Amino acid sequence: QDAEGYRPGANNPSSNLIGEARAKEIALAKVPGATTANIYGFQLDYDDGRAEYEGKIVYNQREYEFTIDAATGNIIDWEVDSIYD
Repeated sequence: QDAEGYRPGANNPSSNLIGEARAKEIALAKVPGATTANIYGFQLDYDDGRAEYEGKIVYNQREYEFTIDAATGNIIDWEVDSIYD
């Protein structure tokens, strides 16, 4: 069975999360010079019961798509593309 949509701790889902501000700091640390103004499509999502922050940074002619584990702060996925592709 797929656990898409399963949300552990549904009564208080944000109790053990690192928070949006910390997740943005983690992503921005990988793109020197970028600021929160360069972050787009940032959201909290759940994949197989795991809370994740997803978003995109557009900076210096590059697009960085990221997924960060919302409980641990570990970067799960990181992709870089030129904005011209």
